[in-house]
Amino acid sequence: MGTHTQADAVTRVYRLLQDVGATAASQLLVDEQIEDFVADAERRYSADRPLRRVEDVQVGSDGTAPLPTGWVEAFSTLDEIEYPIGDSPRSALDARSWERLLIPVTGDDGATEEERIVFDSDGPVEGESLRIRYTALRAIADGNVPDGDFGALCLLAASMCADTIAAKFASTSAPVLGADTVNYQSKSQEWRSMADRLFRRYLDSMGLRDLAGGGASGASGGSSAAPAGSRVNWDVRGTYGMDLTHPRRIR
Repeated sequence: MGTHTQADAVTRVYRLLQDVGATAASQLLVDEQIEDFVADAERRYSADRPLRRVEDVQVGSDGTAPLPTGWVEAFSTLDEIEYPIGDSPRSALDARSWERLLIPVTGDDGATEEERIVFDSDGPVEGESLRIRYTALRAIADGNVPDGDFGALCLLAASMCADTIAAKFASTSAPVLGADTVNYQSKSQEWRSMADRLFRRYLDSMGLRDLAGGGASGASGGSSAAPAGSRVNWDVRGTYGMDLTHPRRIR
């Protein structure tokens, strides 16, 4: 179990970025923006070290079974369906005997669609229980980011922040932080380099550097594997209208 909070993560990211100005006008990012990047980092970190969960479900009258209540759409993977429950050694359904399908269902609100587990004709029947093992997201707020991984997750969030700052310096034509003249291209390159260094430190902390070939992945939610020499690009929020020249007031 993790003991850190979201506020701890924001503070750590500020320190990693050396962005600790006393006023909002002297900061390139404010708390709300960093919180968003921490959430993005949690999703990517979860792909590298997914939370393993288990849940029992029951086959319905139509012979299909629901997905677990903790299922995260577009993220979770179904690793195993134990059936029957309690066998020793454990019995699991052949992955070729079931599939996830979107099927029509009728409820109190009328007809709708729902993704369910559909079995072959000789599979489990109505009323029988299944034990599903699957992956889910980790989140600092849920206490399932181990303390040993907290620093790595903050490195990842800081890498995303640094890359977005680099993108803003590359695209801006107005002075930032009251400076009279700024070499925006040089600033952009500096922040890109910082993003790359922070991401490599994340890989090292997670034991993934060898898998990534010494480079950094540019896919926010994908695998860490990447060709050697590639660079990080975490610009997932830099184009969403974030204004570094007029940052919001810190709460």
